[in-house]
Amino acid sequence: MKKSGANGFTIIELLISVVVIGILASIAYPAYNNHVSGTQRSDATINLTRIARLQVGFFNECGRYAGSIVGAAGSAKVCANPGTMDADLSATGETKLGQYKVTVVVKDGLAPLLALGGGGFTLTATPAGAQAAADGAKCATIFLDEAGVKGATGTDAVLGPNGGKCWKK
Repeated sequence: MKKSGANGFTIIELLISVVVIGILASIAYPAYNNHVSGTQRSDATINLTRIARLQVGFFNECGRYAGSIVGAAGSAKVCANPGTMDADLSATGETKLGQYKVTVVVKDGLAPLLALGGGGFTLTATPAGAQAAADGAKCATIFLDEAGVKGATGTDAVLGPNGGKCWKK
């Protein structure tokens, strides 16, 4: 004999499935955010590497490193102190994606050969905008110098050599 009645799910079964979906979402969403912010660090590392290469070219032409990397788009290099070049950043020094702000500090060299701005440079990227909120404590700064030494500050920076996780991607 067939049992008659309604086919379908009970309210308890539906509530249990909603709870399971909620638990899975609460685990997956933070992992997704960590992955996205870690991937966006490549905006900093790619730009630091690119600008370091531009600095070497500037040094070869001008005998010093550029003290300003925020020139007008397509502007000519200015070799006079402090030296200016267009590093394809915004007027405020942010990368095109707006995730990081890049600054440069130029060191004076020893006289007489490597005087003003010829002693090296350090490029530093700090998170900006949404990246600052998502990743600011993990990789507070990411930096690269003229010798190719990579570094970082923040909680993820101490987990390995050469900047730890901050330079990983």
